[in-house]
Amino acid sequence: SRGWRICALANDQLPWVITGNCHHDESDADCVTSAYFPEKYDNEDRCYMRQIQQQPRTLEVTAFDTERNFDELRVKKDGLSMFFSGNDPVGLRGMTIDNETSLTWESDDSIVSSGWRICARRERVWSVSGDCSIDSTDSRCISSPSHSLLDATSHHCSMHTV
Repeated sequence: SRGWRICALANDQLPWVITGNCHHDESDADCVTSAYFPEKYDNEDRCYMRQIQQQPRTLEVTAFDTERNFDELRVKKDGLSMFFSGNDPVGLRGMTIDNETSLTWESDDSIVSSGWRICARRERVWSVSGDCSIDSTDSRCISSPSHSLLDATSHHCSMHTV
């Protein structure tokens, strides 16, 4: 079968500004991690993060394991502060953030855990119409319908990035 697939590349600007001991994930620029993740973070670890892209993004939490009630990630959004700790950060997964949202990580001076990995995903990269479609496994990609060399049907597609 033939056809085509186009994927949007991330721009050179990382979506996070980080101060302190947290890190951009080298395997995915949309993601940040606690220090040494997936190894244990340090006692008295601290960092501040802010998403700098103008478009709202949705938080994807791929790992979260901290000392409950003592090692906390604070999200400040719309004038409210929300605190997350332990291993089930209910409310953090799927949260929409923008460039006014800040995240602050602080651990105390006792028990340490493996930490966390959080990604800020764009809701949509493409707007499409016609015969092409957004890839169900990677929303950065769009593809044409597959067709054989004998298929004389023409296909039309219109797309732009959002």
